[in-house]
Amino acid sequence: MARQTKLVVAIVEDDDAEYAEIKLALDKFGAENDVTFVSDRYDNADVMLSVYKPVYDIVFMDIGLPGTDGFEASKKLREADKNVLLIFVTSMSRFAVSGYEVDAFDFIVKPIAYGNFKLKLMRSLQRLSSSRDSRIKVQASDGLRIVSVSSIKYVEVMNRSIIYHTTDGDINSYGSLKKVEATLPAKQFAKCNSCYLVNLDFVSSVRDYTVTVGDEKLSVSHSKKKEFLQALGAFMEGK
Repeated sequence: MARQTKLVVAIVEDDDAEYAEIKLALDKFGAENDVTFVSDRYDNADVMLSVYKPVYDIVFMDIGLPGTDGFEASKKLREADKNVLLIFVTSMSRFAVSGYEVDAFDFIVKPIAYGNFKLKLMRSLQRLSSSRDSRIKVQASDGLRIVSVSSIKYVEVMNRSIIYHTTDGDINSYGSLKKVEATLPAKQFAKCNSCYLVNLDFVSSVRDYTVTVGDEKLSVSHSKKKEFLQALGAFMEGK
């Protein structure tokens, strides 16, 4: 495991003692495995959902919560964040099968046994490690966002404004296209002009000086056309 791993987690738990158990287990695991956990605690799901931003690596979700229960809250959570690892921490093991409906990664049964907790967290880190390279942090206008690279159709720059056009909607940020380009896989993204950085996986056609990206048509500059077509050809050959 790489050293100095940092994970951002949310713990949705109304019981103070049970929250303390989760936090203690995380701290122990972190000390043993050189992992730093930055955690936020929510004592009910409604509060969590009202302020939720997709910045978490893992959400630990109790099911027996006041107000909206954890399972129903997880359905709404998936509308806001399709990528976060969701782990139910509950004494209600009968909900295990239902967890597939919300793509729950795992279940931890209360009371927490550290050995079991450790095994499941190791699995979580392995999953995150395998997918981490395909997620980037974006300082959006409404706060930090964790964005799946595969969801980005293209990136647009206007002056110092950056717009990530994704399958889940647009994300407004700021900076330069050069800095954005450095955060994305060079073999997968290419400029079709000075304003657009295109995810080649979304390209369906190039005709004259127009490239179709998803359901949108973008202009290809004369100076970039040859380079763009070469990048597209190399990408298609490597798929």
